[in-house]
Amino acid sequence: MIKSNHIVVDGIKIFYRTAGDLNSPLLVFFPAWGTKVGRTIPHIKIGKDELINTLSSKFYVIDIEHPGLVRSQSPSPSWTLKEYATFYHKLFNKLQINKFYLLGSSFGGGIASIYSILFSQDLIALFLTDSVVSKEYPVTEFVNKKRNIIIQVLKSKIVPSFIKKLAINNYMGTPISSITEDEIGRKLAMCKSFDTLSLDIRYEDIKVPTLVVWGKDDRYTHPIEYGRDIAKKISNSKLIEVNGAVEYIYQYSQDFLSILLDYINTLD
Repeated sequence: MIKSNHIVVDGIKIFYRTAGDLNSPLLVFFPAWGTKVGRTIPHIKIGKDELINTLSSKFYVIDIEHPGLVRSQSPSPSWTLKEYATFYHKLFNKLQINKFYLLGSSFGGGIASIYSILFSQDLIALFLTDSVVSKEYPVTEFVNKKRNIIIQVLKSKIVPSFIKKLAINNYMGTPISSITEDEIGRKLAMCKSFDTLSLDIRYEDIKVPTLVVWGKDDRYTHPIEYGRDIAKKISNSKLIEVNGAVEYIYQYSQDFLSILLDYINTLD
């Protein structure tokens, strides 16, 4: 059963969900940008809940809702990936957890990569799935076009508020009922500052054991070439290429769990 939780850290109210047996190994999940509670990419009609429930059969899972996305409060001004990572370190200290597996997908993978460099002592291993937000591996033109459309909608003087709220709900996962007029402005600022989120991530500095799982068919968001190059730069890493794209972990959660467990067995 998935349980919703929230806590305040440095004045930011952050939501997170938990599932599984507390005595199981701990896995923290940093999901993709705007991945909604209960479901993910609409066209595949498979929810994030299925992934969380699958993972929770072997792990105690903490599913993070990034500040500014889904239900968590927006930071002001917007943060860099390093600021997200530092905030999460404070969160985990407050939750009294310090040894865990860290899973990062897409945007969440960028934060996870930085976290693994800054706070390697916290991690048993790092799992990256179609994960990149860095200057060296920029988002594709498709992603940029989508973001620019959202920015134009949110800053428009003639677009009604309810349309702006629908756009935020679709792009950032925030429930419509919790989007205030002030929040529209903060979401716009986050979208505008997306490029400043990216850092020069030195993947060579990641020293924890790292599993890189990448979709061979991912052309719109994170091309497979990114994954291959990143895996080469992380000395203690293993790359597994799978059929599909960024939604693989949601579509084939049981297969993904098997990949994780097989990798963990090699660490023993």
